Amino acid sequence: MKRTAAVDYGRRRIGLAVADPLGITVRGLDTVEHGASLEEAARRVAAALASEEGGRILVGLAPDEPE
Repeated sequence: MKRTAAVDYGRRRIGLAVADPLGITVRGLDTVEHGASLEEAARRVAAALASEEGGRILVGLAPDEPE
């Protein structure tokens, strides 16, 4: 069964998580700092999610981060 991956996009960080195959629990994967290179951050996100057998990706906006 395919998993759902979650990507929380913030101004400084991108949070990644994946649900179990039944969609009952979620496990955090990684936090990607994207700084000046959005392309590098996209490569790191793709690499982190590639090994998780995801069937769909849910993208959300992370809560406002403190300045």
